[in-house]
Amino acid sequence: MSKNSNNSILYVDDEVNSLDVFRLYFENTYNVYVAQNTKEAEELLRTVPVKVLISDYYMPGESGIDFIQRINPLYPDVVKIMFSAFVDREIILGALNKASVYRYITKPWNANEIRLAIDSAIREYDLKHENQYLFEELRVKNSELYDTLQSLKQSEGKIRKVIENADEGIFFINDEKQIIDANPAFFKMLGMEALNGQFSLLTREIENRIPVLLNLPKEIASREVERYKEIEFNDGAKVKYFEISSSYADAENKDIIVSLVKDFTEKKLVDKKLLDAIIHTQEEDQKRYARELHDGLGPILSTLKMHLEWMNNPEQPVNKDKIIQHSIKTVNEAVNTVKEIANNLSPHVLQKFGLAYAISTYINKIGLNPNVEISFHTNLKEQVNETIETDLYRIVLECLNNSLKHAKCSSVLIKLKKYEHSLFLGFMDNGKGFDIAKVRESNNGMGLYNIINRIRHLNGKYKMISKPNQGFILTSLINC
Repeated sequence: MSKNSNNSILYVDDEVNSLDVFRLYFENTYNVYVAQNTKEAEELLRTVPVKVLISDYYMPGESGIDFIQRINPLYPDVVKIMFSAFVDREIILGALNKASVYRYITKPWNANEIRLAIDSAIREYDLKHENQYLFEELRVKNSELYDTLQSLKQSEGKIRKVIENADEGIFFINDEKQIIDANPAFFKMLGMEALNGQFSLLTREIENRIPVLLNLPKEIASREVERYKEIEFNDGAKVKYFEISSSYADAENKDIIVSLVKDFTEKKLVDKKLLDAIIHTQEEDQKRYARELHDGLGPILSTLKMHLEWMNNPEQPVNKDKIIQHSIKTVNEAVNTVKEIANNLSPHVLQKFGLAYAISTYINKIGLNPNVEISFHTNLKEQVNETIETDLYRIVLECLNNSLKHAKCSSVLIKLKKYEHSLFLGFMDNGKGFDIAKVRESNNGMGLYNIINRIRHLNGKYKMISKPNQGFILTSLINC
């Protein structure tokens, strides 16, 4: 994996050997900083934009847990990971709860485990900052709304026009948690008809169906909870998800609370489908590898076991030299089978020779079908980021398998083009095509969601085109 200059990691440990080994393992992937004590670590934190802090538990002077607990108020966004050679339940619970440690890992640590923990911690850090951005965006919108209301206080008509034409739901409540006004978008979100000013009826209806909409605004406006909250409720037909933010406003010398409501049900459902697709793929992979182990490696090992039992039975007249030769042959077969299974998990040809060669090799494996012509064009000569190569390889395989299994196509065209700072992937078949919207809505759309999720994982842009009897086209552009 190529190094990401934005990901800075700080490891503090009084053992110099541990620092050296850690730096050796991870300096090519992250910006690694090390410190032999908490004083050095704190100095680095003041000058380096650290995303992840890893600290040993036992250190002379100030312990790792005391250090993390002390700096938490100063660096709340930094994700903390604790190392320790001691496996003690009280220590683990104390680290996780008292010091808000993200992950506790025992020594001696495993490099792959640490890499997974660091990557997860970096995602946690980035997610926090993304949420902060969203919170700030909502705050700005609330502030803009408040400023608009203040500036238009003398012009009721203009205020009414802004509120009624807003895409977001807007409602106003007083200190008694009674709704005194609401816009058409708010009624529409709730699946209700406008009540022509009968807001007492609206208040009563919401008390019965979604009481949290009356309870939360004051808590949010008073900053007793986050400035932004998610609400889940069941309206009888389906589950809906809202985002709500609130702020105080002045109306005739009385405090009222203005709340902005967004319906993100569709986004929630899309995210769920993406998650379902990931889980489905993982389960299918597990089943496939289980079959490969059972059907491929299992009989081989059973044969080897039988050979050994024959040789170990003094009452069994056998040709031991012949059995040895058969056993060697069986072991070689087992080795080759294991290599094949391992290659399916992580194709070594991809790691050793790169994306273009791996795609060509796979096409050659399946290119024996005389009814389908597969063309592959590329100008990519060098290897690129490992994550990009792995995801694009899986995308190509997913598209190819879909085309060969379901599309009934006679030709497939794959293009992989390297630009200065980006990679273009194009895939096209002349098969029977399908309605993209219907497939994505159905339970048969896991393959499409896998493709989309991998492209999004790479922060790429994509376009899918397909209609019944008009083939399938995928184009994607990935920054690299």
